[in-house]
Amino acid sequence: MPLGLAWLPIISSFTSLGTIMVTYILAAIVNQHISLVLPYISDTGVHFPESSIFSLFLDVSAAFFLLTAYVRYHHVRQFQDRFQENRLWRFRRVNIAGMMCSLVAAAGLVVLSNFPEDENLLIHLLGAFFCFTFGVAYSLLHTWLSFRTRPNPSPTWICAIRLLLACLGVIHTSLVILFGTILRWHANECNPQLQFRQISALFEWLLVINFNLYTLTFVYEFRHIQMATILRHWTGESWEFMALPADESQVTTGSDVVKQMLGDEDNNELRFPCLHQDGRVHTLSVSETCSAEGKACPV
Repeated sequence: MPLGLAWLPIISSFTSLGTIMVTYILAAIVNQHISLVLPYISDTGVHFPESSIFSLFLDVSAAFFLLTAYVRYHHVRQFQDRFQENRLWRFRRVNIAGMMCSLVAAAGLVVLSNFPEDENLLIHLLGAFFCFTFGVAYSLLHTWLSFRTRPNPSPTWICAIRLLLACLGVIHTSLVILFGTILRWHANECNPQLQFRQISALFEWLLVINFNLYTLTFVYEFRHIQMATILRHWTGESWEFMALPADESQVTTGSDVVKQMLGDEDNNELRFPCLHQDGRVHTLSVSETCSAEGKACPV
């Protein structure tokens, strides 16, 4: 089975879940800084040394989640030619909205991981709110996009899993906010409302696990995606696409590289994909280059 870019959502999810589990073990079992039974996830990152691990690796997880969302955004864009003009605008805007939600969710994760609740409670809560709510919004939007692009690349069973996880995310987020608001963050072992704190913490754990499972579903599509480097050189009159060969000491034009790969310089009918500066993808033959307006012209 090809790997492709499947490692992006895998690293994002396992970094997040692994960090939480490690800090929980350090804070609750090894150092006994927090309660062993259903603490808030943020409680595991309050005291040193687990606070440093919590901040560092959740920042790494946020970065990989953004990379995952960026690849997913461009992957979905490839299928917009399936829609007529009257429906294309909605598809594009939902895809853009999903990218914006991923930016806000990742920023919220960075904020909550770097502002501990014991010192900056308000900022920490704002970060958690944006992380959870916009993360759930992201899952809802991409569930809709998955159904719009089925059965290729997203089969029906993947769409159904994403729909289930997205709905669970809405439920878990609502219950976290509900029981967390009732508690108002003043519960302790002597407070009769401690049960609300534990219930809220339970759904917070379920929400985080749920969202990371949702991110892992992108592995199905990402395993067929490869990264490539495209270089463009402005000659003064047109864009000349370039590529780096195995020997980077020699840089040749994209046409020359393609000819070498094909092994037949006389075959000019074969075409290869070309990314224009405005984001459009079109094809060129080995005897053509790309103008500034995106039109093919002879080399």
